[in-house]
Amino acid sequence: MAAKNERKLSALGMATRSMSVTVELTPEDVRRIRPAWSGPEAAHFLQLHKAEIAHLLLETGLLALATLIAERESEARHDN
Repeated sequence: MAAKNERKLSALGMATRSMSVTVELTPEDVRRIRPAWSGPEAAHFLQLHKAEIAHLLLETGLLALATLIAERESEARHDN
């Protein structure tokens, strides 16, 4: 958890400052989708499904990476 005075970076902010991308989901993210859930309920959901969420995020990230690479290569072919 970020210190009170420490500004939390978004995934986009982290991506522009690093050679890697880190994604963090919090109980507050879960509660944006299920506002009726309490903080502890949302935290419990994340704990129960942590491995599944990580796997799906990795799959989605790799798909995004492959898509961006293909687009870049296509643009490069059209520029030449």
